Amino acid sequence: MTIQYSKQSYWNERYAKDRDCFDWFQHYPALKDTIKQALHGSAGGVIPKEKCRVLVPGCGTSSLSADMVKDGYGSVTSIDWSEICIENMREKDPKGSYEVMNIEDLAYEDDSFDLVIAKGVIDSIICGENSVHAVATALHEFHRVLTDNGTLICVSYGSPDQRQWHFEGKVENEFSWKVDWVTIPKPKIPNLDVTTKDDLSDHYIYICQKRAPLPAAISEETEEQVETEVGDSPRAVEYSS
Repeated sequence: MTIQYSKQSYWNERYAKDRDCFDWFQHYPALKDTIKQALHGSAGGVIPKEKCRVLVPGCGTSSLSADMVKDGYGSVTSIDWSEICIENMREKDPKGSYEVMNIEDLAYEDDSFDLVIAKGVIDSIICGENSVHAVATALHEFHRVLTDNGTLICVSYGSPDQRQWHFEGKVENEFSWKVDWVTIPKPKIPNLDVTTKDDLSDHYIYICQKRAPLPAAISEETEEQVETEVGDSPRAVEYSS
C-alpha cells in the first residue's frame, strides 16, 4: 500500500474524480456470516440485528452500510474524514447516516456502539507517518465507543504477526480485547491473470471483543485465572458459512 492512502488530500482528490461506489478488500455478502457469528459469540449474549448499533469508520464509497441496513441492521452510522466522500454518499444513500469525522477523534460518547467494522482503515493508517501512534489512537477510540462485550471487526491485508501487537496495545494503551481471526479469500477479479504470491493470498478478519471490566473487588488470584483462561494473543477460529 502507498503512503498516499494515509493522506486526506489524496482521498478528497480521488472522490472528486470518481463518484462511483467502491468496496475495498471485501463486499458485505462475503463478510455477512462472520459478522453474524461474531455477534452471536458475544459474551453479552446474542444481539438482534435490528437492535445492533453499528459504526463504520472510514466508510469511503463502500456499499457496506447500505447493504447492512437492507439486511435488517437497525442503526448503521458511517463516517469518513473526506467531506467530498460524505457528500457523495449522502446523495447516493439519502436515508443513510453519514458524517464527516476523524477516526482518531470520534465525537461519540463512551459505550455508543455494539459493533465497529473497520474495513481497510488500519492498513491505510499504517501507510502514513507516525503510524504506530495513529493506529493506537484509532484503536483507543474504537475501544472507547464500544459497549462492554462489543465487537470490533477489522478487515486487513496484514497477517497476525504484523497486526497482533497493535491490538494488544503494547505501545501506548492497554486494550481489553479478546482477539480471534479468520482468513477469507481475496475476491477474484474477472479476466485477471493472477501469478504473484500476494495475489493468491487471503485477507484477514480480526474479531476483537471488548471485555467487560472485572469487578473492583476481584482478587488478584481470580484476575490471574481469568486472564489465563481468556488469553491475550489472537487465535485462528473457524466460522461456518
